[in-house]
Amino acid sequence: MACSNSTVTLDGYQITFISRNVSGGNTTFCYEVKGNGTAAHDLSNFVIEVCPNNPTQFINFINIVSCTKQVSGGTAVPATCEKVTKPNPSGNQVNLIGIKFDEPVGKNETITFCFTLNAVLGEDCVNVGLKAGQDIFQTTLDQRINGPVCDITPPPPPPGTKTIPFCCYVTVPEGFEPVISGGEPVVVSAIVSNCTFLCEGTEETTGEVNTDPPITCTFEIPKTDLVGCVQIQNALQIKEIGDTQTTFVCCSDCVCIEETLCIACPGCPTTPTNLAIEIDQGGFMVTFVDSCAGKSIYKITGQLVITFSCPACPA
Repeated sequence: MACSNSTVTLDGYQITFISRNVSGGNTTFCYEVKGNGTAAHDLSNFVIEVCPNNPTQFINFINIVSCTKQVSGGTAVPATCEKVTKPNPSGNQVNLIGIKFDEPVGKNETITFCFTLNAVLGEDCVNVGLKAGQDIFQTTLDQRINGPVCDITPPPPPPGTKTIPFCCYVTVPEGFEPVISGGEPVVVSAIVSNCTFLCEGTEETTGEVNTDPPITCTFEIPKTDLVGCVQIQNALQIKEIGDTQTTFVCCSDCVCIEETLCIACPGCPTTPTNLAIEIDQGGFMVTFVDSCAGKSIYKITGQLVITFSCPACPA
């Protein structure tokens, strides 16, 4: 769907929708900003609203690939832009969630601005706003023009990784010492019990939707948590001082997990795939703690590594 308006004039500046182009998983929107000579001040910045129909999707999953500007008669060059994720009702900035160009436009100047986002986005009515001097100007519902909306599948989130530390203590008997290999004590570790499970639920968030007038809504965002415990057995290799025969001293740690893995837009799946829980075999540290009656106490620290992929929202 496309909006019936493609251009609007705010305080002597005409903002016109030029084009929408999809390439691969990215979408580019272009706008012409033209001063008609009647404005009291030069334009200092302007904002194009993105995904007013689902701002949570824009905030969480969509990012800027590039922004450009092209002065009339010139060539396109990189432009200064940013992703605005919080409304600004204070009155000192444009009160929209979207893409902000921090680029001046003179009262009699014409510049074409383009931005590319890492998602396939649709086209419908969105608000635009600008700041000139200390004054803020923003469209009403009837003045909205063509712009990006989230009515097409967003890109899948990248594979995720989470790490959880663990530790335990071993006692080395009198007359023994840790075996050193490659400058580090030798530690062997294994998961002996995995009692984790996936738990689907929702996460509540509140945000302002830029209608006219603005309204505040509560969004229930689907999520999946990994919950439970993992029992880890650790062994420090030791040898008798002055001898080559080795043995092990052991300790264990129960690691409790409550980690959110995947968060999605309403109506999208959140069950992760390729879920794996492993011990980082290269991440151990052995630290001397204390000694008593000839025995030595060492602390073994390491980390669990959780890897997973979050599903894409189906079309």
